[in-house]
Amino acid sequence: MPMTLQQLRDFGFIVDGATKIMDPNKAYDAAPVTAPNAGVPTEFTTFFNPQVVEILTSPRRARAIYPEVIKGDATTSSVRFPLAEAVGHTAPYDDFSNGGSADVNNNWATRDTYLFQTIRRVGDLEEEMSGLARVSLGTGTQRSAALVIDVDVNRFALQGVAGRRIYGLMNDPSLNANITPSSVTPEGGGAAVTDWEKKTSRQIYDDVRKLYAALVNQMGGNDNVTSDGVDDRLVLVCSPGVYAIMGAATDFNVSALDMIKKFLPKLEIVTVPEFSTASGELVQLIQPEFQGQATAEIGATEKFHAFPVVRGLSSYAQKFRAGTCGTLIYRPAAIAGMIGV
Repeated sequence: MPMTLQQLRDFGFIVDGATKIMDPNKAYDAAPVTAPNAGVPTEFTTFFNPQVVEILTSPRRARAIYPEVIKGDATTSSVRFPLAEAVGHTAPYDDFSNGGSADVNNNWATRDTYLFQTIRRVGDLEEEMSGLARVSLGTGTQRSAALVIDVDVNRFALQGVAGRRIYGLMNDPSLNANITPSSVTPEGGGAAVTDWEKKTSRQIYDDVRKLYAALVNQMGGNDNVTSDGVDDRLVLVCSPGVYAIMGAATDFNVSALDMIKKFLPKLEIVTVPEFSTASGELVQLIQPEFQGQATAEIGATEKFHAFPVVRGLSSYAQKFRAGTCGTLIYRPAAIAGMIGV
């Protein structure tokens, strides 16, 4: 007679899930004593890709518009830069006259600085477990620290820091007011429109010419025109969506972009997702340099400061810091904006 499960346990043979002892005189496939077959665990049939795919983030293109420069260091509380304007007048000449005056008016613009930080924390056990999956947790957190700081640097360069005298390219109070695109009647009739998506290539081109005229007017007529067109280096900043609209071709294979580049042969275009604002699509036309003076620079007190790794009982941490003073706009007149395209 077969032994019972309890008797087997008494002898040290334990089979979890068993319900009875098979009779050696019967077929072994008639009534299994183990749990029903659940198949091969999926871990053995799953392929784990050794290449880590990083999640896509929005582009950071403020530096494509202006260079980033160091202004002071982490101890700097504010940044000041002088503004000089030539003033004076002439008078009719006379041997005994002291008429006329030539002077310079100096002023100082002030911007605050802002330090910001992030910290990466890694536990010993979680790093070992990630290593089993061939994922470097230490390297990943270092990359994340650099990324989150770079994201904020880009944001501060475009929009400044709220509550401080730190402004960006999009909201500096010294900028001239944005103009609006021309209102036109669609080809098929109906209410007048201003947004470029509903305009023809020629109408979009006319709006860019209007923006260029505003820039030249702000600059006091300081433009450089040759027989080949405007010879000044200019930068047009817009959102990727607006750039796609400018590239749409007509039935004659002519786009607004073609006409714009013919009119402004030295034009550079930078697409910035943040220029698609709640108030409408923003477009800026910038003269990045005039008479050797940069129009603006992105100010940083320090770009990336990595502190020492601090060891804990079973983990480690590291702090990272950066500093900004936003975008320093030296010549606001060299930036013209149009909102609502």
